[in-house]
Amino acid sequence: CGQCTTSSGYVGQSCYGCMYEGATNYDSTATIDNGSCYYTVEQSVELLPYTMNNISFNVDLLDSDIVSALGGVSTLLVYNDSDQYFVESFDINQIGELELGEGYYVFISGSDAAELNVAGYPVDLNQGLTLMPYMMNNVAYLPDEARSVEEVFSDVSVLLVSNDQGQYYVPSVGVNSIDAAGGMMPGKGYQVFLSGGGVDELVYGELDDSRLSNLYSYDLESTESQVYGDLITETGMSYPIIITSIAGGDIQIGDEIVAYANGQVVGATRIADTNSPVVISAWEGYDDYNVYLPGFNAGDVIDIRYYSTSTQSEIVVSKNLTSDYYGENVLSYGDITIDESSVVPSGFDLLQNYPNPFNPNTTIEYNVETSGHVSLKIYDIMGRLVKTLVNEYKAS
Repeated sequence: CGQCTTSSGYVGQSCYGCMYEGATNYDSTATIDNGSCYYTVEQSVELLPYTMNNISFNVDLLDSDIVSALGGVSTLLVYNDSDQYFVESFDINQIGELELGEGYYVFISGSDAAELNVAGYPVDLNQGLTLMPYMMNNVAYLPDEARSVEEVFSDVSVLLVSNDQGQYYVPSVGVNSIDAAGGMMPGKGYQVFLSGGGVDELVYGELDDSRLSNLYSYDLESTESQVYGDLITETGMSYPIIITSIAGGDIQIGDEIVAYANGQVVGATRIADTNSPVVISAWEGYDDYNVYLPGFNAGDVIDIRYYSTSTQSEIVVSKNLTSDYYGENVLSYGDITIDESSVVPSGFDLLQNYPNPFNPNTTIEYNVETSGHVSLKIYDIMGRLVKTLVNEYKAS
């Protein structure tokens, strides 16, 4: 017994230590409990198939070796915010040890959801997590209960906080879909981009009921796309496009704003409130290490369109965004103007030339649904090329 003192009045010793047998540091020789007991705790993390799961641990792992810690699930790849990878099938292990306070993207094999179970010691919520400027920090969520992202970051100047579900906290434009969905959650990792140029520190601290004050219930389902939902793959990696105002046209609740990349739908949001910003989660693609997810590539042009439920058609918009390319900066926001005179073609059309017959000139009209390279050539009845009319990139 380490802390022994002679008790006055009788022969013997009083030994101070942890007297609870379930504790990790149980001392069988202790006669007086000194409040030093600590216990191992378990955590379960849900992993979904066909998406990059951004996860974290709120326990100090007993075994932090990545092979041991993730041994209960079959993973195809894992990576962190330092672009270090663990890809067992390619014999790549740049991560080695899982670090407390870090978030990790995990892609599992198979078509079924999996549950990752880990054990470790309780963590000190008063410890600080370092946040670096000019980079996307992927941080762990350490508390074991939901908290408001607005309260958690009340002392940290952030430009963006995001999760793998396409939910965001962007205080500069009044967007907080994370709290609308119930707040920050155990088991989740969160990407954090600071608004300043200096290093900052995130301290969760002990639970205070006031820290739950900004959690609120909002019907996020009302903003889910009903037109494009089947065309969108939620890859777990998203880029926020925030439409702060819409001008022109007859704007109706239920209309949608859709984001394209190279002719592919990568995100869409249904308008639920004409007085609030419209937040589009544009989903990024991935193609490496035998993992393929459809979506935009960094550098693709952001193509925004407006879908009118009354006419059931897409309408061309002019946009005034802070970024015109996916992956440029950490988000893009601004306003759009609807041009009701320009309806986006719903397919490819080659119309009858006019006049016909003609001499010496005629007009040929055509429509293309998506922007891209267009070739239009004239052949005679023998199959010989007469003239190339169009052979260049054309906008839809």
